[in-house]
Amino acid sequence: AAYSVKDLVAGEEYQFKVKSIDDKGEESEDPAVLMIREQPFISFELNGYYIITNVRLGEMLDYGYGGLLSLYMTNIYFAGFDTGFSSGYWMFEGEHSRVNSAFMIPMLLTLRYRLPVMWGIYLSPAIHGGFFYNSIDYSYIDQASSEEKEATDTSFEPAVLGGGCIGYGVTNVLHFTAGAYYGVIFEQDRRLEMTAFSAGLSLMF
Repeated sequence: AAYSVKDLVAGEEYQFKVKSIDDKGEESEDPAVLMIREQPFISFELNGYYIITNVRLGEMLDYGYGGLLSLYMTNIYFAGFDTGFSSGYWMFEGEHSRVNSAFMIPMLLTLRYRLPVMWGIYLSPAIHGGFFYNSIDYSYIDQASSEEKEATDTSFEPAVLGGGCIGYGVTNVLHFTAGAYYGVIFEQDRRLEMTAFSAGLSLMF
């Protein structure tokens, strides 16, 4: 015989006891126990970021801030393993006297693992890889006219971020997270490094 169960809540664990009935209408004494856990499938996440520029990047740009919107497919292959895509907008103030401002648009693929700890708290190490679209506004002295002029340089560079977050599930759907990541943008002749701190929320369905 085949049976179906509807309207299970994602993240909840269900237990069913199955008994057989003979032709006299009597039930078996020892039921078979089935454990079922309906796993979440999609997670939407919104995180705010505060970015500290390091080394060479810090010579050009001051701190930055912005946000990332992420979409994850959860529990791929096994429970807790997620893959996703993130993009957003980060803006920076100029640190060098000639650099006015800058912005970055990250476009990243993510692999992460959510490791349960206790009481709805979990740790989630992650690695992000992809590309950054970078734009820097700066001023320079034109040698021909000796006048100060404005210019913009743009680039599309590969990047990687590694780190993780701590999360807390308020409900099976709503989660709050806070994390820290170290990132590197790979330019043709140098590396630009940063440390990013995040805080946000996720909705899992």
